[in-house]
Amino acid sequence: MEKTAVSFGSYKINIPQFKGSSYQYHPSQKKLIYTLKLKTPVLYPENSTQITNVVYESISTAQLGDLEPENIPKKIAASIRNTQSRGVTQSFLSLSPIVKDEYGIKKK
Repeated sequence: MEKTAVSFGSYKINIPQFKGSSYQYHPSQKKLIYTLKLKTPVLYPENSTQITNVVYESISTAQLGDLEPENIPKKIAASIRNTQSRGVTQSFLSLSPIVKDEYGIKKK
C-alpha cells in the first residue's frame, strides 16, 4: 500500500492511499474515516449497525505515515447517520478502514 503526501496550505501529511474519494482525514485525531452515502426511502436505525465478514490485509506501521497508531480502533467502528431534507432521505455509513488487533494493523 502506498502513502500519499496531502497538502493543506503549507502543511503536508503522509497518509495511506485508498481508491475512491470517500475517505476523510481527521487532523486533530490523525485518523482516517470512510463514509458511504446510502440513498434510501427510509431511515436506518442509527444504533443497530452490524458489519460482518470483513476481509482485511495486513499493513506495517511504516505504511501508516502520519496516522497515530494509538487512534486506530480495535474494531471496524461503524456508525450510521441519517438526514432528511427537501423530501430526500439519506443515510451515511462511516467506518474505520484501518483496524488493529493482537496480530497487528490491517486495512479494509
